[in-house]
Amino acid sequence: LRAVEQHPAMLFFLDNQQSLGPDSRAGQNRKRGLNENLAREIMELHTLGVGGGYTQEDVTSLARIITGWTFAGRQGQLG
Repeated sequence: LRAVEQHPAMLFFLDNQQSLGPDSRAGQNRKRGLNENLAREIMELHTLGVGGGYTQEDVTSLARIITGWTFAGRQGQLG
């Protein structure tokens, strides 16, 4: 599961490289916050399934945990 979720293609496709801590300096400067796409897919499609008993709070908590998972592009810059 970890290898799949941390693969650059998955991080790019589900926009996790755009996820920033809403209270972080970067989040405040860029006026962005958590991106829940990857967290929701992990819970809904890759582990618990639709109706698996998780809540929106669970999705948000997982998004906070995995914020920062990113990748380096061809130029060596973070994705």
